[in-house]
Amino acid sequence: MEKNEKNILLSAKTLTKSNVWNLSENDIVTILENASKEIDIDTQFSKLLNTIKCAFDIEEPGKDNTLLQKSLEKRGFHLADVTINSNNQMFIAIKKHAINRVTDLTYQNIGHISAQKLLDLIDRNFGGGWDSLSQPVKDVIQSGFLITSSSMPKSRRVEESALYMKKVAEGFDVLQVEKGSWVELIFAKQKETVVKDDLLDEEDLMPKRRRRSTSPLAEADDDDDDDLNDDELNDNYDDSTDDDDDDFNEDELTAESYRTVVDEDPEDLDVNSIEDEEEDY
Repeated sequence: MEKNEKNILLSAKTLTKSNVWNLSENDIVTILENASKEIDIDTQFSKLLNTIKCAFDIEEPGKDNTLLQKSLEKRGFHLADVTINSNNQMFIAIKKHAINRVTDLTYQNIGHISAQKLLDLIDRNFGGGWDSLSQPVKDVIQSGFLITSSSMPKSRRVEESALYMKKVAEGFDVLQVEKGSWVELIFAKQKETVVKDDLLDEEDLMPKRRRRSTSPLAEADDDDDDDLNDDELNDNYDDSTDDDDDDFNEDELTAESYRTVVDEDPEDLDVNSIEDEEEDY
């Protein structure tokens, strides 16, 4: 990563749930210490912490709790004093989330692992290959990688197959998963353009629906709108009910429903023949 790109990421203003995965524990400490220069600590600091926690575990063990500090260090946490401002200082333990299983993959971190790392995760998934993955996990993977899966007899030299040579030439990494007398080939290549940061929230990838604002004032406005909509619906319902009452005539409907479609003079109808037909039926 180039220096100017790195500097952009080291900012409380530009940090997102996606690019936070590019950073190390020391980078996060730097962001926290510079945060007061870039954001309003009183109103935006909790949001900054929530963004960081997408990729990092953060705990406050207490300056005097040496036993807990040693335990966290054994678990791979990095301990640091962080000065937020003159009135706020934190002693934190921070550790980046490990991606050890396919279930650790998210829309936020999928663009920050290599194709080989992805194939290693798939290989660890009980050796079941691509078909062993759930559809949600496949959707996450395919948001960041091009995937091709194929099977061929184990007796063939897969490295000499046309598909294998073609995909390797195109820059795909490959995983071979043995399945009895067959071998599944899984080819993976990272997409050049990964989904944009703010689209990477799972909620944003779900079908669109009306979302209520978290702003108290907006919620009040929403409540007023809902009341208005309910009144309008009730008015429309009442109007339609009145119209139905005016238009609906049960006698006319009954007469119309049972009206014969044969326009014949009653005197021309052969009653005996009709009775005969009914008996036959």
